[in-house]
This record gives sequence, C-alpha cells and structure tokens, in this order.
Amino acid sequence: GKKKGQPRTDSAIRQSAGRFCVSVEIPHFTPRDLRRTWKTLAGSIGLDRDIRNRLQGHAFQDVGSVNYDRWDYLEEKRRAMTKWSRWLEALVMSMEENNNVVQLHG
Repeated sequence: GKKKGQPRTDSAIRQSAGRFCVSVEIPHFTPRDLRRTWKTLAGSIGLDRDIRNRLQGHAFQDVGSVNYDRWDYLEEKRRAMTKWSRWLEALVMSMEENNNVVQLHG
C-alpha cells in the first residue's frame, strides 16, 4: 500500500486489476473472479467443497459448526493446498515444456 506496513485497499486492487485487464484486452474482470476460478479448479482436481469453503474463509452457520465443531482443520487445509500447489506446478511445467506460456509483457 501507499503507507508503509499497510495493505492495499480493495478499491486499489480493483483499479489495478482493471488497468491490467485493459492493457491485455481482457473484456471483464473483477478480483472476485479469482476466487470463483480457484474454487472451480480446486473442485476439478478433487478438493472437497467443505475444505474449499474453509480455505476461502466462509462462515459455517449450521448448528454443528457453530456450537460443536472446534477443530481448526489446519492439517486438512495443508493437504488441500499441497495438492493444489502440485497440480498448479505440473500445469505450469507442462505449459513450459510445450512452449505454451503466455507472454503478457515484452
């Protein structure tokens, strides 16, 4: 952000994303699209919806979650993110091997 030690505001991130999308001719984009894309791709590689919701910080409002379940799901989150990281790395490596990496600048 502009102030040392302070994060960027959501409006600053939206504006930056908007400028980037115009520069690379992406017709419509909001930062929320990243959350939707991640959730869809993570589901496609077998990550359970419950763990995807927990990773995205969604609140669980059912009686069991609110009143009884105090587990932090840290190990489950780690396993899920390890699976995601390995999938993403394999995808990038495959694209590099096939020379399909998109060059956005220069």
